[in-house]
Amino acid sequence: MVKNCVSRKDATWNVPEPEVTLIINKRMQIVGYTIGNDMSSRDIEARTHCICLKRRSTINAPGLGPWITLASDMPPRGHDR
Repeated sequence: MVKNCVSRKDATWNVPEPEVTLIINKRMQIVGYTIGNDMSSRDIEARTHCICLKRRSTINAPGLGPWITLASDMPPRGHDR
């Protein structure tokens, strides 16, 4: 169960979907990364047979953070730590 997250009142089966979230500047360059939580309401998806915004819980979601890692602080691509 997800705590401290408000979900749709008409949904009974809400599923958190943690995802990597890109921070993009106005020049469309990736400048950082954080964690996002895209909540889905599976019971609404099943009722409407629609994978679209109808099933999304938009109150307090997606949550972001709690930090941002700057792209400049990431190791080069293909570099193993």
